[in-house]
Amino acid sequence: MTTFADTCQSSFVRGTRRSARLPSSKKCWAFARSEEEKKQARCGPRTPRLLMFKELDGIETLSSGELLKAFADIVDCHYSLWIGGIKHCDISPGNLMWDSVEKSGVLNDYDLSRNSVPHSRNLRRTGTIPFLSLDLLEQNLNFRPGGVEPTYNHDCDSLKWVFLYICCVEKSGKICRWLTADMETSLDIRTAYLFSLRPFQGGRKHATLSQHGQTVYWLLQDARLAVLNHDRAFNRGTGPEVYVGDTDFELYSALKSSIQ
Repeated sequence: MTTFADTCQSSFVRGTRRSARLPSSKKCWAFARSEEEKKQARCGPRTPRLLMFKELDGIETLSSGELLKAFADIVDCHYSLWIGGIKHCDISPGNLMWDSVEKSGVLNDYDLSRNSVPHSRNLRRTGTIPFLSLDLLEQNLNFRPGGVEPTYNHDCDSLKWVFLYICCVEKSGKICRWLTADMETSLDIRTAYLFSLRPFQGGRKHATLSQHGQTVYWLLQDARLAVLNHDRAFNRGTGPEVYVGDTDFELYSALKSSIQ
């Protein structure tokens, strides 16, 4: 069946004046629709979905004991989903919840998640920049257009940054500077935080979790230092081109151990 947009386009190509006689609003609609069809051809189809959830509490409202339990549950849930082929890809404080009835943590909001089915490399990616892995921020030119394949390390890093922000860090001063929408600024600020002269300092609200936060901080610091050392060695011609870090299970186990 010939669509309205097809008719307008074919008339335009043949050099006729039929498209010129269309009202301006219809012509704009026709060409706008054509552009949307081209966009879908490049990026793949999009399917609207309505998601409904039970009422949950935000993880930032919890006591220290509940918060630690919630986070441990979420780390387990995230890893189980990952090895099952479901990649969350948007770890942020607003997506970590607490079920007050079941007394368990909940990983929420899967609208940006991916599964094991191959995706178009042109499918644009988003995320919550203040908690994105520094590795993704370094690849910002390729990340947004969808040129960077998500890895467990990316989400695991985000879980660590969220843990520091929610549980163990005062929401003032230098930490509030994390809350930027600029990827380069976020990379600079959080890299400087990992190697500042004043290292990790726990917050007063969850003072009992200070040691857990210190351990998570060291995990991020050690991983970042390993990447920087690899890059330096490669640039000097004394190291391999590809950096090989810990396995997914090793990353999961290290994070889980740090919050127990």
